Amino acid sequence: MRKIRNINQTVWELIIGIVLVNALLEVIGLIFVSQKGAYTIGLVLGMLMAIGMVFHMNISIEKAMDIGGEHAKGYMLKSYAIRTVVVLAVIVCVGILKFANLLSLLLGIMTLKVAAYLQPITHRFMESRKAGNKRMADENLSSENKE
Repeated sequence: MRKIRNINQTVWELIIGIVLVNALLEVIGLIFVSQKGAYTIGLVLGMLMAIGMVFHMNISIEKAMDIGGEHAKGYMLKSYAIRTVVVLAVIVCVGILKFANLLSLLLGIMTLKVAAYLQPITHRFMESRKAGNKRMADENLSSENKE
């Protein structure tokens, strides 16, 4: 298993998008929703599921590329089925046990889709931050060399 610091940059960008969208949904929900606790639990659970799905998809894609050929297609279908069954199982559990708001759970899960659409923007932002940090480090290095 790979270490967390070696995870694909796109995965981090998706996670940042998921967290930011969920934060926005949390603020909106706390203003308009009467059952704030259940709403927050559902949203956080959905967010954690979305993040887990990002990691699972990343691992599945990498493994499928290592497998190659028709076996990769079957492996990806199996991985998709696993994610779908887990999501459905959690939705059913929340629906039966009613410990969280089902709508906010679904919203939290769907933030993966929103984060995927926002990923190019997140990518540009992250790259500009990297460039700014590199430029600042270069300026500090050049000013130290002049002294």
